[in-house]
Amino acid sequence: MEDQRFITLHVPPGVLADDDFKRRLFSGLTTSIELETELRGVSKESAVSLIEIRYDVWEELLLVRKFEPGGTVSHVSLANLDELRQWFDRVPLRIYALSAEHLNRVLTVKVTCRVIPFSKAEQHQTQAWFANLAEVPDAAQRGQISRTRNRESTSTENGGNGIFRVLMTTSIERQSVVTYKWRWTETFGRERP
Repeated sequence: MEDQRFITLHVPPGVLADDDFKRRLFSGLTTSIELETELRGVSKESAVSLIEIRYDVWEELLLVRKFEPGGTVSHVSLANLDELRQWFDRVPLRIYALSAEHLNRVLTVKVTCRVIPFSKAEQHQTQAWFANLAEVPDAAQRGQISRTRNRESTSTENGGNGIFRVLMTTSIERQSVVTYKWRWTETFGRERP
């Protein structure tokens, strides 16, 4: 089995220096740090790495999950912001898995780091919650039952509620609060023993 090589980097120190990031980090929601890497040289390819950090209010710990290319997932629990900073400094993030065709070639690496105030799962849960909320009939429609014991719908219910549901569920998107970008060119070769 061939030894897998990775392009790695550390989360930028500016992320933890941001006051808004620190405030959001302890909100109880999952803060996501998404790194999208685009590699050009052989062909244009991309990969995504992700760090999710959630403050557990009961345990008073920062729960960190790291998702890297190649399917690697790791977990760590940290006591405070200083331990998170040390972990960011000590543990590099694998952002791209290199194959044999990438080695000994000049490649351009472009990384976009987005700090997102909640996770993709929380986005879907919120959208589902709003969609279910929009299903509740308004007060004027409650209790209007036809002879067949089925609730009658009106054109305003189908039209107005449907528009409300679409607007609410599609407007809840994961948007970054801070974005960092890097670009560099490097030749990635095999390391000698």
